[in-house]
Amino acid sequence: MQYLHVGIGFPGIRSYNIIVCNTFTSSCAKKHHIHGLNATASVVDKVFRRLFALIPELQEPFHVYKHSHREYRVYRYSEDLARLINMAIAFAYTLHRYCKYDRRCYSRVMQSAFNACSSVELCLQGVNLWMQYMNRVLEGRRKAGKKALLTRLERSTWECLHIIKKYFSDVESAPTFKVSEIGFSECFEDAIKILRKLFPEDVARRYANSICAGGNSIYLFARGAIIAIDARYAPTNVKIFYESCTDTPGYAMVKLVGASLVDGYINRIDWVALLGYDKQTNQVFLHYIPPTLIFKDIERARLWLLGLVDRWGNMLASFELIEA
Repeated sequence: MQYLHVGIGFPGIRSYNIIVCNTFTSSCAKKHHIHGLNATASVVDKVFRRLFALIPELQEPFHVYKHSHREYRVYRYSEDLARLINMAIAFAYTLHRYCKYDRRCYSRVMQSAFNACSSVELCLQGVNLWMQYMNRVLEGRRKAGKKALLTRLERSTWECLHIIKKYFSDVESAPTFKVSEIGFSECFEDAIKILRKLFPEDVARRYANSICAGGNSIYLFARGAIIAIDARYAPTNVKIFYESCTDTPGYAMVKLVGASLVDGYINRIDWVALLGYDKQTNQVFLHYIPPTLIFKDIERARLWLLGLVDRWGNMLASFELIEA
């Protein structure tokens, strides 16, 4: 005989624990890890309170006990009941994303989804229909967001082309060196041979470690000339966009965005970097910056290089920047 232990977090204890055991006692809970839910825990609590109030099978647990300030309800195991419990958690996650900016949405969807919850079987059908609907809407939102991002990056790339052609004409025809995709060690050995020609040993090793640790992208490096290293270990379409740019008396600079495309949409932002030309020293430089600065003003991104703002672009202290 197997038993389903359902421990749901209460206010101030934002977590849940769902366990299948051969025993109905608290020794089961003591042996299993409790899963944290962070921001969605309160939604899970609301979902389970509604289920407990509506479904007769959940109103009559086989056994009840307390462990770690949490009440556990124990039920005789059935596949349908286990499916419903796990679907309820998935439903809470999806509901959190679907209703993220509308508080009234939560109660409206739960009322509709659980309207047929007079039994486990009917509840599974009702919740599943809402899950399918919310996932379709979320997928539509995701595609719309990716399309909007692609449109924005394509527009800004066009606007910065004149600076690229004037100062960085070799960026679009940079020689590309392929490194091994067999494994990390092989990739690292190939990359370090190339990067040692451009950087000191410690810098070359740091870059080689970063690009071979699962990046699956194409990376640019600059020391006078610009080169590219192809560290893709799986087929993916990588494109480099120019998100913003500036041309001042002292320097010209372009913010580069390396992105992976799937089916004509941006699937992932791989990296963000600043490519610049120092007019006083006649030097080209390229520095990778946190992806969180992707849509921050290019001057704000430059301040991150100077250590004056955090990875979100927030000022670390009041200062007056004086440049000769």
